[in-house]
Amino acid sequence: MTALLERSVRAADAPAPPPTSLWPAVAPGRRIGRLSTGERKRLLLDPVLRRPGPIVLDEPFEHLSPDARTRLHHHLRERARRALVVVATNEGLDRAAGDAGLRLRDGVATPLTGGGAA
Repeated sequence: MTALLERSVRAADAPAPPPTSLWPAVAPGRRIGRLSTGERKRLLLDPVLRRPGPIVLDEPFEHLSPDARTRLHHHLRERARRALVVVATNEGLDRAAGDAGLRLRDGVATPLTGGGAA
């Protein structure tokens, strides 16, 4: 446990990486431990989104600014044209986009039609 704590402290004191094409404003020069929750979320998502192939994300829009949500939404829509994208979210159905969708409520899965599955 001590090794994990030491790695966490070192990571928090590490400088934030430079901006990327998806996230152009990830506070360059600031320490990771000083970033907002949304900025840290973007840093965690970035390497995952760079990998090719299928992707499964749980609540990727949570803690993101409106601009970051829009960027992520567009990125996921474009990626879904090339690979399987699975997103679990509590966001409104206006954020959902894809070939198919399911609404899970009280343990029951209901296929989405119309606005939920574009």
